[in-house]
Amino acid sequence: MPRLSRDPATRFEQARTAGRETVAGIAGGAAGLVLYNLTLSGTVRTAGGFATDLAAQMISAIAVGMGAWYAALGPIRRASFAKIAPFYLSECRCPSCGYGITDLPACQDGCVVCPECNAAWKADRLGTS
Repeated sequence: MPRLSRDPATRFEQARTAGRETVAGIAGGAAGLVLYNLTLSGTVRTAGGFATDLAAQMISAIAVGMGAWYAALGPIRRASFAKIAPFYLSECRCPSCGYGITDLPACQDGCVVCPECNAAWKADRLGTS
């Protein structure tokens, strides 16, 4: 069985997803820095000095950047999942966790349930491109 990460479509979607996640984090960090400088920078610099203000700017940028990355993570990965899932199913692997689901019996509704993560997939999609 070929490695799934070597499939060109999967590699492309993984790279695209990583790029979008990075952009979301950087944009969030920039927004956190701007918001901090517009609201708190003057007060913190007066009270604590330049070093304290600089540290607070970095903390703000990192915190907002991580929040933006986390908020964007779900929608970005859901969009890519729809493109990657058919390849996993064609290789008889669960798209949710990668576990091999070959030779598992289908339930009454025509789905195969992954024993690893309990995700259900239509049995007629297994092994087809």
